[in-house]
Amino acid sequence: MASCLPALSLVTASFRRFVAVLALLALTAGGLRGQVEPAALVAELGVADHGAIWSLSDRLAKIGEDAVPALRAGLETERESVVLGSARALMKIGDEEPAEKALLMLIKSARDDALRRLAISVFVQEKISEAAEPLWNLRTEVLSPETRIELMRGIWHLSSTYRQRSANELKQMLESSNDATRNGAALALADIKDYDTALPYLEKLEKEPTAAGERARLYLEMRTLNKYLEMLAMRDGPTTTPRAAEPRFPLIDEAMRMIKQAHNEVKVQGWNDKELESYLEEEAVRGMLQAMDPHSTLLTADELQAWNYDLNPSYSSTGSYVQIDEKDGLLNLTQPMFGGPAWEVGV
Repeated sequence: MASCLPALSLVTASFRRFVAVLALLALTAGGLRGQVEPAALVAELGVADHGAIWSLSDRLAKIGEDAVPALRAGLETERESVVLGSARALMKIGDEEPAEKALLMLIKSARDDALRRLAISVFVQEKISEAAEPLWNLRTEVLSPETRIELMRGIWHLSSTYRQRSANELKQMLESSNDATRNGAALALADIKDYDTALPYLEKLEKEPTAAGERARLYLEMRTLNKYLEMLAMRDGPTTTPRAAEPRFPLIDEAMRMIKQAHNEVKVQGWNDKELESYLEEEAVRGMLQAMDPHSTLLTADELQAWNYDLNPSYSSTGSYVQIDEKDGLLNLTQPMFGGPAWEVGV
């Protein structure tokens, strides 16, 4: 009989009153099933284990606004599991202010340390970034190492403002004399992608046949994958717009810049910038060739075409070679082809 007393003591007088309030809410709703269900689900939170709290609060959140009265009543009970589940459901429905206050109070003073960590996770899962500051202020409270680690990890995910400070707090915990604290801090650092700091602790932890060891192995695999992706990115080149390349011939570029500036000021030869650049490039190449070999020179495309024409004049449809006289621009027939039209008429 004595062994039953702890179980019986769970049903406290305050919890009985809480269940009575929920029953009253159901009755005042006119007995409709949609109104009875929220109160019943909230009551179930009082005896639910940690795993069932999430599924019950999800069901309550799906009910929506009709569940709000029962959920707000749940925030007032002394049952921490009811407060947690009710606050999470209210967060999902959008009634955030009372839920946030209740969760912060749980983190500060809950008797069940695991529920404190679950309350922190609600803020992270729902991405309540404005909670980062009040969560950071809770770091001065008396918290277990496990809860402090979860607090810093949660703050890091919620706000970039506190990232460096929360990461530094986790790094300090690596110096703890307690193995569990060091391992927890290392796993949290790996979770925020600081693999290199956590590396020696993860390599030691991965050898353990525990859930923490499995997490360490997964983080080490993620680190290896990230390194591989970084190598691929370096091999394939930058994905962002590259910076302008350094000039190969800075002296020439600077000379051209100065000449163009002077040309723009005095308008030498009346050339535009493109014509001036073309002329300067040609003359620069001529100068380089002559510096290497005084007997070599540059033929531009136009000069090469004229030179080839002189060597091999075009053949016209009259059956003869013709040339253009550079002085007067007239066509001169220079040589008839045997058997061609010009040959036949005696040209």
